[in-house]
This record gives sequence, structure tokens and C-alpha cells, in this order.
Amino acid sequence: MVQFAKRENFTPKIPTSIFTPTSTATTRIWQAHFNTTGVELWEQTDGRITHFIAAIGTSGSFIGTSRRLKSYNDKIQCIAVQPDVAIHGIEGIKHLESAMVPKIYDPKVPDRFIEVSTETAYHYTVKLPRNEGLLLGISASANIYAALKVAKELTDRNESGVMSAYFVMAV
Repeated sequence: MVQFAKRENFTPKIPTSIFTPTSTATTRIWQAHFNTTGVELWEQTDGRITHFIAAIGTSGSFIGTSRRLKSYNDKIQCIAVQPDVAIHGIEGIKHLESAMVPKIYDPKVPDRFIEVSTETAYHYTVKLPRNEGLLLGISASANIYAALKVAKELTDRNESGVMSAYFVMAV
């Protein structure tokens, strides 16, 4: 005769003292950027920043920094960058319409989205080292593309702005 163990016997007993890292659910990640990155950008631009551009990954850096900047000046445009299609090759960033949306993401924070194709991001990954001396990964290159697009829009309207395209560089 075959006997089956009860399911709870296979459930590990996890003590409550174990830390389980999850950067998509904890409010600490966006709060860290609220308390540091947003303040730094504001101070480094002497409060002149007009546009903040960042891709959505865990969304912590975008949400926290945007919230801080908006607390200083609600006219600052906070622009989220995402891939243009669900199945893409831009590692580290999400296509929100098709991805599991991080719990800390707040859809009221972005003023607009700029979508970037995988091909465009790869093109900038190759172009930026040659033309600007910037050796960046594909998600950072997507952010630079978005920043250049915003700069062109401002130029076409004969407007000026102070932008920050946020990305993480591994050294």
C-alpha cells in the first residue's frame, strides 16, 4: 500500500527572523532613493532640474527619486523608460503592460513614458562608446536614448531644460 505524506510535511518551517530580500516589494528601496538620489539631483542642479528620466526595473529608483523631486517642484517632468514590446532584449527593465508589476510601483508618479526598442538600445550601446566615450549597458543606453529624445523635443520647441538620465554603472 502506498502512503502519501501530508502536504504540510513538505512545507519548510521558516523562522520569522530570516531576512528575505525582495527589492520589488519593500518600501525601503524607494525610500532610499527618496532620501538620497532625489536630494542629490536637486542639490547638484541647484534646484534647476526640469526632467528626470529613468527606466523601470524594480521601480524603486524611479518612484523614490521622482517623489522627492516632485516634493521640491511639482512641475519637474518624471519620465519612465520601458521597452516597446513585451518580449524584448533590454535586460534589467520591465515592459509594465506585460510584466509582473512591482508592488512598490505607483502608476500616478510617471508624467509620461518613452518606449525604446531593443534594436535602438543596442544601437546606442555601440554608438555611445565610439562617439561619447561612454561604455554602458543596454538599459543605461535606453535611458540615454530617452534623454536625447527629450532634449530634441525641447530644442524643437525652442525650450531649455536641465535633465538627469538615471542609471546604475557597475565598476
